Amino acid sequence: MTPLELLQKTMDTVEARGACYGESEASLADIAAYWDVYLMQMGTRSIGPRDVALMLLLMKMARVRGSPNHTDNYIDMAGYAALAGNLAHVFAKDQRPDR
Repeated sequence: MTPLELLQKTMDTVEARGACYGESEASLADIAAYWDVYLMQMGTRSIGPRDVALMLLLMKMARVRGSPNHTDNYIDMAGYAALAGNLAHVFAKDQRPDR
């Protein structure tokens, strides 16, 4: 798979996930809310949707260690990086914090 094919597959996957799970910022914010409950029990600060995208990216990076030839992990990593980058742009443009 070429880099451009991988990015096209990533765009297709992000679009399909959006159709299935709804708008990405809202979905990541929901995940953040669930993770906040867990993390607060552990005495950790609250997180926002960008944190979720970055943490999911880290999860996929960990999975690559166990399955370095599983292309889906790289597609998902590109997708989570794109979501985090989009949120950084939105938050900067709107001059609002990510939480």
